[in-house]
Amino acid sequence: MSVSVSKLSMPRTLDDLREWVRLNLKLDLQGELQLIEAIEQVLARQRQLVEESKRDAIQALTEGFTAKMARLQTQLSEKDVTVSNVARYFEEVVADLTDKSHRDPKTSF
Repeated sequence: MSVSVSKLSMPRTLDDLREWVRLNLKLDLQGELQLIEAIEQVLARQRQLVEESKRDAIQALTEGFTAKMARLQTQLSEKDVTVSNVARYFEEVVADLTDKSHRDPKTSF
C-alpha cells in the first residue's frame, strides 16, 4: 500500500515514515509501533500548536481591526460635526446676505 522509500530519500508522509522506519531502523514490531506512536503524538501536538497560533493571530488581527475601526468612527464623527458647523455657518452667511440683498442699503429697510 505504501510506496517504498529508498534509504536516500526522506519520508514525506506518515505512511512513508512508517515504511522508512521499517526498512532503516530494523526495530522489532513493538519498538516500531512505539516509535511511530511517539512521532504521531509529536505531530499531533505540533498541529495543535499551529492551529492555536493561527487562532491567536486571527484574534489579534480582529482586535486590531476593531480598535482601528472604532478610531476611524470617532474621527468620522468629529469630521461630521465640523462639516455640520461649517454648513450652518454658510447657511447663516447666505441668510444674512439674502436679507441684506432685499433691503435698501441707504435706509436698511
